[in-house]
This record gives sequence, structure tokens and C-alpha cells, in this order.
Amino acid sequence: MSSYRRHPAEVTSDRLLDAVERWPDKFDGGERDMIGVIRNRLNQIADEAESANDWRKHRGQRTG
Repeated sequence: MSSYRRHPAEVTSDRLLDAVERWPDKFDGGERDMIGVIRNRLNQIADEAESANDWRKHRGQRTG
């Protein structure tokens, strides 16, 4: 078993995709576009955090 733990932003992105796939008739084109934009940004956040490898150290701390 791997010790790799996915970044919360990556998990959230995947959950959004799961929702669109599970209930495709509940989302119109504009909503799907918004979800795509949000998923893209969440994946960027996860990638940036992984390259900095600091998200695990700062879990639970809120910024902004």
C-alpha cells in the first residue's frame, strides 16, 4: 500500500467530475463549463502544492 495521499483539491475536482457523470441531465452547458474551469484550477492548486510539497505540513491552516 502506498503512503501517497491525494491533495484535497484533487479529491474535490474528482468529486465534481463524479457528480457530472452521475447526474448528467442535472447540469446545463454553462454549469458544465464552470465545473471544467473550477476543476482545472483545483488541479493547478494540487500540482503547485505537490511541487512545493508543503500542503501536508500546513494542513488545517486556512489562508486568505
